[in-house]
Amino acid sequence: MLKRSLILLLGSIFAMAACAAETPNEKFKEGIDYGVLPKAVATDVANKVEVIEFFYYGCPHCYHFEPHIQSLRKTMPTTAVFKAVPATFSDEWKKAARAYYALESLGALDKTHKPIFEAIHKHNKKLSSPESFADVVAAQGVDRKAFLDAMNAFNTDSKVNKASQLVMLYQVSGVPMLAVNGRYIVTGELAKSPERMIEITRFLINKEAKRMDLK
Repeated sequence: MLKRSLILLLGSIFAMAACAAETPNEKFKEGIDYGVLPKAVATDVANKVEVIEFFYYGCPHCYHFEPHIQSLRKTMPTTAVFKAVPATFSDEWKKAARAYYALESLGALDKTHKPIFEAIHKHNKKLSSPESFADVVAAQGVDRKAFLDAMNAFNTDSKVNKASQLVMLYQVSGVPMLAVNGRYIVTGELAKSPERMIEITRFLINKEAKRMDLK
């Protein structure tokens, strides 16, 4: 009886050792360096790893994080896609979200995204109304009336509502925050620095690409 128990014990030890050998020695750890959503969120693309940045124009951390985000966007693998989602925690945040989606509909984000950040955090302008946003974007060559019309458009309403739903589904409690493929979240609190946020996000992109067998 003792001999049989010993054999079973040794067998269990060998089996555990084999499993440990098959588990990759991952650089970043779940719950320590990044979070896992209790329920996965459906993404907009089926054959790509979706990366979302939740942000707010009025957030100084988002402003300082922006160069890191641009670096990530320029160097992401072809297996991944990026999108920004403005957080909508209050009426003021929703105004900024409306400005973002209005500019997106006009195809003017490339030339206005950074100037809006700089107007607030570099030039100390308070952008709290459609007209104040219009002043900034008009200086970048955007038609003022077209922008104000876009801010009030039904399509902008729909996008802001969708952003609010995503904020809830991803359990966003602060910005900037990154979400990878509807499964993982990367926060400054866990990552400890903007550089590590990007590094962890790259790690998770690769992790998901391997899981999905993307080439």
